[in-house]
Amino acid sequence: MFEKILVPVDGSEQSIRALKMALSLAGQYSSKLELIYVVNTKAYNFIERPTVSSESVEQWLQVFRDHGKLVLDKIKQEEKLDGIEYTTDILEGDPGETIYRYAHEQGFDLIVMGSRGLGNLGSILLGSVSQKVVQMSTRPVLVVY
Repeated sequence: MFEKILVPVDGSEQSIRALKMALSLAGQYSSKLELIYVVNTKAYNFIERPTVSSESVEQWLQVFRDHGKLVLDKIKQEEKLDGIEYTTDILEGDPGETIYRYAHEQGFDLIVMGSRGLGNLGSILLGSVSQKVVQMSTRPVLVVY
């Protein structure tokens, strides 16, 4: 039913719960998983400031890429991925748009994601990234709370 499942992760509790759900589905349907971490280049308004050098921007982006690698490495160490075929990747851009575009370009059958990420507004039921993906996607999106 689901041959390819995309799982965006950011290290938040909700994204780990989504991963566990995706692992369960992958085991049930013999699906392939792809775990992605999206470096949110839209969140850092310093990138668009003309007074910030391109070298400085690149240094900050590398910090965020390194954080993504740490998140993915921690998942590989702590979660039970044995027997599940999976890949990982780090992407950059607006998270909602990047997840949507990547899922459609790569032909994923399902997107499994947490309801909230590491954003500041914890009281909102559905985060802006998951809301954007749900609204844009023509493929099934499973939002895990």
